[in-house]
Amino acid sequence: MSEIPGKPAATVSGITQAAASALGITQADADAVVASALSSARNEGHAAGVKEASARFSSIFGATGIAGDGKRMAAAMSLAEKSPAMSADDVVAFVTSNVPAASAEAPAPEGDGNARSYEANRLSAAGLAAPGGQPAKKNTSLSASAIFAARRQQKGN
Repeated sequence: MSEIPGKPAATVSGITQAAASALGITQADADAVVASALSSARNEGHAAGVKEASARFSSIFGATGIAGDGKRMAAAMSLAEKSPAMSADDVVAFVTSNVPAASAEAPAPEGDGNARSYEANRLSAAGLAAPGGQPAKKNTSLSASAIFAARRQQKGN
């Protein structure tokens, strides 16, 4: 509706002044109602979007074949972020068919996992941290003469 035929009415809210006066409200009141409705719709839409995204990610990461498998979870996260229009079922189907599952038994780092190999690794690491690559002696003397004698021995004097 325009007040002058052929020219659009200029208002902030999109409600013409003539329409506002026909409703018996001022243009400022009409603008406030429209602004409030826009804000409310924006907030409702945002809340609905957050709820939908949360439900999507929950169903992806809780799916059989994805849950508990770090490799597949990482792939699913990447795919879900880069393809927001892809449904949760499609993400799960793609990842489970294209990303191999993590092995059930991860190899133990250096050793068979028993206490003896752990102790041997610990002692060898302690030797690396000691000066000269030797494990520190337990009953070393801290007297000045012993320190000077050790220094003379290192220098070859």
